[in-house]
Amino acid sequence: HFSLYYLAVPSLGLAFIAASAAALSRRSGWGGLALCSVFLAFHFYLAVPFNRATTVWHFERGLRIRSLVEGLERAHELHPGHVIALAGIDSELFWAGYFDRPYSLYGLAETCLVPGSDRSIDAHPELGDIAPYLCSPSVLADTARQGRLAVYAYEGPYLRNITRQYVRQNAPRWNSAWPDFIDVGLPSYARYLGPGWYDIQGTFRWMGPRAELTLAAPPAPGAHLSIGGYCPAEHLAVPIQLTVSAGGLVLGRRAVTRDNTSFSFDFPLPPALAGKPSMKVDFAVDRTVTPPNDGRALGLVFGKIVLHAPPSNVQAPAAGH
Repeated sequence: HFSLYYLAVPSLGLAFIAASAAALSRRSGWGGLALCSVFLAFHFYLAVPFNRATTVWHFERGLRIRSLVEGLERAHELHPGHVIALAGIDSELFWAGYFDRPYSLYGLAETCLVPGSDRSIDAHPELGDIAPYLCSPSVLADTARQGRLAVYAYEGPYLRNITRQYVRQNAPRWNSAWPDFIDVGLPSYARYLGPGWYDIQGTFRWMGPRAELTLAAPPAPGAHLSIGGYCPAEHLAVPIQLTVSAGGLVLGRRAVTRDNTSFSFDFPLPPALAGKPSMKVDFAVDRTVTPPNDGRALGLVFGKIVLHAPPSNVQAPAAGH
């Protein structure tokens, strides 16, 4: 966590020197005391307005985050079991609070930002990726058809329900979409999972020896696939080798060891997959573990799988190629 405000730490030394000078000025007569008073007055003249402005900024930003989280809590009470999609989240609100998923404190796992929200959020790769926070259009389509979708717009200190308006405007373009992001631990993505997955446990799923799912294919060459997961250290006395394939093509192999029990792997996607409507992604492990009193052959725990589109200046392949 790199923050510029750490550069203010050396100013503590200057404060100690100034405080010592102020204490010594009492022994220097009226002249020294007057000089010290002028210096301190000049310091407070500069520091107080700046400190007040900074405090007000943090306070007002905190109020925005608080209103968002409390609004989500209320939306969850009104729509239990629904996917809550948010519109109107700007860059400051996202990075200052939403990025850290404070809504999870209220049991809100199925909360996401409406597609296209990333256009109003500044990218900060050094902090994290925005893509896993975005709703998949295909998931919105499914949950809307099931009556499990609630869309809210953040408007100042309030959340406004815009579900009916949003669905009416966007439903036609949802129907043929495949997701470019899957969280295997959320029920809304279950229909995109193939054989090989066990039931959800909390916010994740175990895979067996093999498992598969279906994602949108990359629109153009240059895309890559990110996967995240976990394996308990007690299962890793011997490393587990994970093989990932997409569209029948092996993307690569990675080892999960006690040094990376929480793993995140990235795989470039072959150009041959570009331009297709979807692709099947396969996961295979070279061994499984069957815990006592469980009976399941467990491979790895998975969470999020994300297709990262290529840069916008890369052209999609022409039809027929």
